[in-house]
Amino acid sequence: MTKMTINVRKKLLKLHHNRRRKRIADYVKQSVARFAKADKAKILISPELNSFLTVRISRKPVSFTIEVEKKEDRVDVMLPGAEKKQAAEGKKEKKEEKAAEKKAASDEKKPAPADEAAAIDAEKQSPIPGQKKQF
Repeated sequence: MTKMTINVRKKLLKLHHNRRRKRIADYVKQSVARFAKADKAKILISPELNSFLTVRISRKPVSFTIEVEKKEDRVDVMLPGAEKKQAAEGKKEKKEEKAAEKKAASDEKKPAPADEAAAIDAEKQSPIPGQKKQF
């Protein structure tokens, strides 16, 4: 993977933001094609980069850094750290699964109805509401 910085300010500053949205992806593909010496049709922009371009760069055109990965039949273009984010999301899903398993296990260990009745009786006998009577 190679990092590349693209400055879109000179190209897009004088355009209205709606026109910027239309031209930004094409400009990025042109720059990457020149950099990677590849055909413009073989360049694939990741969905994260595409949303970044249409939302953020169309409002305020500045320079930004991308990662370019040249493969046999195509060139992948993505934001830096996109693979790290995917790995972090996988870890997050595993944590959520473990939490769900723990919750299911704790639901199985509910107190017996007799214990609940004894707790309610202890609350009724205490002089202060909501406080258990101390023995």
